[in-house]
Amino acid sequence: MVIQVRGRVLEHLPDTMEEFFDENPEIGMANLVLTEMEHTKMWRDEVLFIHQRQQATSDYRENKRVRWIGSHAALTCHICLMRHVKSGVGSIGHFDNFCCWQFGEESSAHRDGIELMLDEIAYLSDGDADDGLVEVTITGGYEDERGDAAKNSMSLLQALQEDRRLVELRHFCVGPYNTKAAQDEKVGPHLRFGPKTAILKGMALDLKSQIIFPALFDWGQMSDFQTQIQDIARVKNGLQPLDTEDQRKTSDSTFKPKSLRNRAKEKMDKLKKDQQRSQEIAAKRRLSQVNNIPNLAMNSLRLKPTGINENAIKPFKSKFIDFHALRNDI
Repeated sequence: MVIQVRGRVLEHLPDTMEEFFDENPEIGMANLVLTEMEHTKMWRDEVLFIHQRQQATSDYRENKRVRWIGSHAALTCHICLMRHVKSGVGSIGHFDNFCCWQFGEESSAHRDGIELMLDEIAYLSDGDADDGLVEVTITGGYEDERGDAAKNSMSLLQALQEDRRLVELRHFCVGPYNTKAAQDEKVGPHLRFGPKTAILKGMALDLKSQIIFPALFDWGQMSDFQTQIQDIARVKNGLQPLDTEDQRKTSDSTFKPKSLRNRAKEKMDKLKKDQQRSQEIAAKRRLSQVNNIPNLAMNSLRLKPTGINENAIKPFKSKFIDFHALRNDI
């Protein structure tokens, strides 16, 4: 599949971020406009908020209880927002470097997450899925000292390019376009690491107006944690929670937030278990050879002896067939 920029199809992806921005100046100009926008301090009503390594999709036409979807705290992480231009269905994913290249580029939660987001948009868009395309905005990934964010950025871009569906990339606000000196920080010290920090801390999509904008979710901190603790106690006592996102979701119009799992790690864990099982079987075979025990006997189940009522089975003895004897005769 291919990414397009302002209707121009990208036949290939450059190897570096610098080359990508040089070849696509329209993206850089759009990034500058986005970073000039003020952050909107978000409220709680009608907001579907996701945390790191989560993803969710919603359709405002069917579920008016979710008007905004968003996330925050994207430094080396990336927030990916998608919207279908015809149906208005929106999706959001919050990807970090654990999700992509740490366990190998061949198996990536970026690729799985992008595919899932586009699948859910197509499902909720229903008849409009093929009428129009999906626009994508990616933010995050400031210029950190170790360079983790740059790897994350290119891995996410590659995942978009590898999907079979056409997408229009509107913003790729990462790296130099999303970095500033930490002393210029104005939105709070809780998102500051080292001499540099990200310009865009959080992002949101208004599903009604279809506007994407920088956002702050301060209520997603201690006050939100305290409410969650209170709700746990209330549920245990059979009471209704004070606040729950489930009240703003419906099964037919909103896909609830779910974890973005690293498939490579799952494969590695399964491979490790298979290797341990193979080693156990090999050890049993070696032991059987040393002790002259047949392999069948080593792996057979030993059942606890039980009492048999001879009178009860007499009528059926004539129906039993000695298969071992029959096989020898053949």
